[in-house]
Amino acid sequence: MEAEPLRVWNALTDPDMLAAWWQPGMVLEPRVGGKFSEPWTDNNGGAQLATGIVTAVVPNEFIQFTWKERTWSDAEETVCWFRLRPGDKCGTS
Repeated sequence: MEAEPLRVWNALTDPDMLAAWWQPGMVLEPRVGGKFSEPWTDNNGGAQLATGIVTAVVPNEFIQFTWKERTWSDAEETVCWFRLRPGDKCGTS
């Protein structure tokens, strides 16, 4: 499905829309210092939790956040980001 950048932004940052496509309980607060949290279940049925902090935001265009699993060491962390640009036709790239 093609969607314009604003619609994709809303799907990432509106709590109800985010829960509908990613999963319930997912949090991504669209402000620097905002919370990222994703509860999930591993292959053994164990409850897991990924957490992080939003480190950069350009509304309707870009969001970046850290990602850390609770089973990772203190030194382990990754950075995730979404950059939204109008696509060649009517979608987002």
